[in-house]
Amino acid sequence: MPDLDIIAINVPRGWRRPCRLLEAGADHREIARPLLGALSAAVRAANGFPHLERSRNLIEAVRAGNLTLFEALSTVRSRDLLAPGYLGFLAQKATGELIVAASSGRMQGDVTRALVERYFEKVLDACFFSRLPIVFPRLASPAELDRLRDRCRQEVGEPLARMAEMLCNDPGANRFRAAPVRSRIRHATKELLERPLL
Repeated sequence: MPDLDIIAINVPRGWRRPCRLLEAGADHREIARPLLGALSAAVRAANGFPHLERSRNLIEAVRAGNLTLFEALSTVRSRDLLAPGYLGFLAQKATGELIVAASSGRMQGDVTRALVERYFEKVLDACFFSRLPIVFPRLASPAELDRLRDRCRQEVGEPLARMAEMLCNDPGANRFRAAPVRSRIRHATKELLERPLL
């Protein structure tokens, strides 16, 4: 019986390249570019952030005291803000979390930017980071997984901020692309992918 491809089974199509690189021995710096590429492709396929303006208005209303927490969350869970696909569900989750934050006075700064950044965080966690303990048992330790996640986020922080600004200005993701990574080292993705596994 042929060996099962654990990555192909457990990681969504489009997110497998950064996993292959990790499998080949890459570190957080070398997977930054393909990770951002996977994120941008997924967001474009989902047509950006569904109902971004309406989600922002809900949070603003809660923050201003014009809408109760219950009313806002009920709207998020209604068909009015229902979007197709898994990323639509993640957009709803991001909206709900920020509504809760706004109701408790913890919501600061620009709402649209906060929504997009939370959305990106949800997509990265759901499509990539949460799959790693299954694909790579050596990363099953919560501490090791948190360390890798933190290093990846630090590496992609600047380009991710530029991507958030792009999506804020273009919620439908018509011109949305991955921002370039200014890495401190050369990316050796081709070498890593062609390196024989021990």
